[in-house]
Amino acid sequence: MTSFAVVKNEQKDRLISWPHVQNSDFLDPPKVDLPDPFLLSRLRIAANSKLSGFALDIANMFHNIKLPVWLVPFFPLHPVRFGNLPGELQRAVMSEMRLQRRPQQSSLLRPTPEHLAYGFKWAVYIAHTICRRMSAECICSV
Repeated sequence: MTSFAVVKNEQKDRLISWPHVQNSDFLDPPKVDLPDPFLLSRLRIAANSKLSGFALDIANMFHNIKLPVWLVPFFPLHPVRFGNLPGELQRAVMSEMRLQRRPQQSSLLRPTPEHLAYGFKWAVYIAHTICRRMSAECICSV
């Protein structure tokens, strides 16, 4: 998987993972039919009824969708040598992995992402499906 960082703000960068190679391992997702303004002109509302609306932007949604465990092995990031990590990150890795002793400096770590990659060919379909279900729940609960 190709990974690169873009500047988010002065303190943080955002890791972008582009799984172009992995996409070839998956069937194409169903077509996503996004609504357009023409649909608004076709709405019919009963007299004395109230119409409410909202919009959802799925651009930042991908970072909030966890990958199912069975999908994680399909999206490995590039290996990193333990010794190349700053000390604070080394300690965090040891804690997260519940390691009793420090790995060798030459040990390779093979990180995997926890969240849906924006470039995954199913990402838009998955995010759109979540948005549609959320919308249906909001409409049904009014």
